[in-house]
Amino acid sequence: MTRLSCVGIVVAFGVSAGASAQPITINNPSFEANPAPPNGFPVLIPTGWQLHDPSGIINFGNDAVGVLNPTGSTFFPAGAHLGSNVALVFIAQDVGAGPAGLRQSLAANLMAERRYTLTVEVGNIASGVGNPPFDFFFDLDGFPGYSVQLLAGRVVIGEDAWDSSG
Repeated sequence: MTRLSCVGIVVAFGVSAGASAQPITINNPSFEANPAPPNGFPVLIPTGWQLHDPSGIINFGNDAVGVLNPTGSTFFPAGAHLGSNVALVFIAQDVGAGPAGLRQSLAANLMAERRYTLTVEVGNIASGVGNPPFDFFFDLDGFPGYSVQLLAGRVVIGEDAWDSSG
């Protein structure tokens, strides 16, 4: 069975109107509020985030979300971009059964005729051997794709997506 995973790091979100830019607060943007040991993967919904799972595939077993501290990891050789942790969406059992991931509703009200910028890094972790008690080889070949959306209410006003199926 192919195991697929996706890592996302939310870096910044801001608005600019003319020459001035104002940041908009994102709760737990680098997933540091949930401690993880080096190379550890606590299975949990990161603090400040909500589960996005319209197909009901996340079971916190073979299909899970959590945070990963990729310190010195063969899974994520470059480490976390910001801080120590990254968010991880791990789909092993229900590959292709639907989208799953994390979302966050921000307190800021978006205004018309303003430029909003959301910066996110997405990656695919490498195959490798996990830490005990999961010290066996994880074949993580393949990448299902990703979708990052900026919504105002329920309306998508910006999106970046990639689908591996072409």
